[in-house]
Amino acid sequence: MDNSAPATIRRRRAVGLPASGLLAIAFAATAAAAPHQHGVATLALALDGGQLRAELSLPARDAVGFERRPRNDAERGKLAAARDRLADGATLLGLPSAARCAASAPAEIRSELLGPAPAPGGHKHAHDDEHADFDVVYAFVCAEPGALSGLEPALFKSFPGLKQIRVQSIGPKGPKRATITPARARFDF
Repeated sequence: MDNSAPATIRRRRAVGLPASGLLAIAFAATAAAAPHQHGVATLALALDGGQLRAELSLPARDAVGFERRPRNDAERGKLAAARDRLADGATLLGLPSAARCAASAPAEIRSELLGPAPAPGGHKHAHDDEHADFDVVYAFVCAEPGALSGLEPALFKSFPGLKQIRVQSIGPKGPKRATITPARARFDF
């Protein structure tokens, strides 16, 4: 092994996974442990060179106003509109245009509300009207990662029910945690 490389690079080589892979595992564990709280979203960010990975989780109530399968056309419309807003990660996350980031894959959007509807006459489960979330994974390649010093997410404008976003990141300056609010919506790496 090349001992002249910085310690972080030596650790990556020793494990055999890129930093973004290790971060995805760590962020998945963090997100799974986060309690569901209305008005609060979580955002995990990993910036490794020109690659940016973002994982967003927010309560369905804050995105569409309900946490169960849609019951009518108006609710189906709210669900479709939320899915469309969530799919536009660059805008929603507030990526600076100077960083020249482009999605390297379509947003992966998951929610209990997006699955197939239960069969007619099927039995109802006790958890059918419980809490539901939207979990979204974004992947970007940024041509100018040095210009990606921070984000000003449009999440508060897109989803007015949100009162705070708990951000966890790892990037060129190491790990960082912060809570952003509508009044202080900027996050710096």
